[in-house]
Amino acid sequence: MKKQFLFASVSAAAIALASAAYAGDNNQTNINQTGTDGTVTIDQTGNGNTAGASSFNSGAAPTISNSLEQGGTSNTLSLTQSGDDNTFTGAAATASGSLVQSGTNNSADMTQSGNHGTVVLSQAGTSNSASGTQGASDSHITLKQDNTAEPYPGVQYNMASVNQSNGSNDTVTLTQTGANSAMLSQTGSSNTITGTQTREGNNLYVDQSGTGNNVNSTQSGGSDTVWGSSPATFVQSGTGNTLRNTQSGYYATISGAQYGSGNQITNLQLNGTGNWASASITQGSASAASSNNVALNTQTGSYDTVSLTQYGSNTAVSQQSNSFDKADFTQNGTGNYLSNTQGYTNDTVTASVQTGNDNMMINSQFGGDDTLAFSQIGNNNYLLNHQNQNSETLTALQQGNNNYISNSQTGTVQSAMLTQVGDNNLVFASQTGGNSTATVGQYGNGNSAAYFQTGAGNAVTITQGIKH
Repeated sequence: MKKQFLFASVSAAAIALASAAYAGDNNQTNINQTGTDGTVTIDQTGNGNTAGASSFNSGAAPTISNSLEQGGTSNTLSLTQSGDDNTFTGAAATASGSLVQSGTNNSADMTQSGNHGTVVLSQAGTSNSASGTQGASDSHITLKQDNTAEPYPGVQYNMASVNQSNGSNDTVTLTQTGANSAMLSQTGSSNTITGTQTREGNNLYVDQSGTGNNVNSTQSGGSDTVWGSSPATFVQSGTGNTLRNTQSGYYATISGAQYGSGNQITNLQLNGTGNWASASITQGSASAASSNNVALNTQTGSYDTVSLTQYGSNTAVSQQSNSFDKADFTQNGTGNYLSNTQGYTNDTVTASVQTGNDNMMINSQFGGDDTLAFSQIGNNNYLLNHQNQNSETLTALQQGNNNYISNSQTGTVQSAMLTQVGDNNLVFASQTGGNSTATVGQYGNGNSAAYFQTGAGNAVTITQGIKH
């Protein structure tokens, strides 16, 4: 009987509001529904429409609750608003009726067209879904999903899907707790996505296109991912876009790409006790090189990996501060800058290359048993390597003219193999410690090599001339 009474209240409100809806302006809806398998459908046309957190008298408190509310299981909410200055409020943190849906298997679907649209929605429980579509400028969606009641983390996900298109100054603010997934997309300029996901097993899928857009994602708990829908990489296309990712916990993953110029990615995988973080980042493409992009990577766990590819004239800075970390870098273009720092044992940089002219690579490894394998193809390139513990290894290749290698290795049992092919190249290197080896091969004209070794049992071999 209680459920029938509430449906009657809903119907009466809807009938009263229908006449206002046809008038075109200042329509209001305020609904409270409790039970299972309930359905609410709202369609408002005109300017200044409101659903939830309002009343017939703008100066009076709502007669049912302070915001639209559904409680129970398997409930459905569908909202369509067209026109400017539309508002849907289904969540107010301290207000009565602050949860628009509580329970399991609930769904909410919201569509707004027109400028200055606002959606605020909260869901508590498991296996809930929410989707929002906004199609103009200055639109805002605030979405909260709480899945802490899930008995089997990672099995019963909540799902959020938001699409904001053809607008500017749009925002998505997402808060998810528990095992959740979110698919967020924006097209236009000066748009912002802010995502906060806590506890294990969260997934964030991001796609943005346009100018001056921003993504700020924070995930904590472990086994979290940031990527895109198809393929499995986040995508920002356009100019002046930024993405900042912060993850803490085991098995954190980010995979994505930025296409265009003047973009920046900041990846922070801060695992004081967590390990096995993974980052795969691409800026630009082989068919559309970009410029002035920046990639900043920081990883603090062990067994972390980073793979970074840039096309054009760009900058990359990577720092890994634990053991058994791996990095590989590819830069194609002119005037690239790459800095790599690895601060513990058994770290490696493998199969890394800069192709083009006037590129620079600076490598610092401080832990011991570290490896750098690096190639530069082109002219006027510069490689600076500093390794500061025992059993470090450098393998370097430069092909082109007027290239320079500076190598400094401090500690015992160091190894360096340096090859330059071309004219007017220079090697300047030192090894401090015993039982170290160095092999230098310079093939071309006007090349120069200087090698300094201190300690017992060291050996150096230098070959200059035409390679046979």
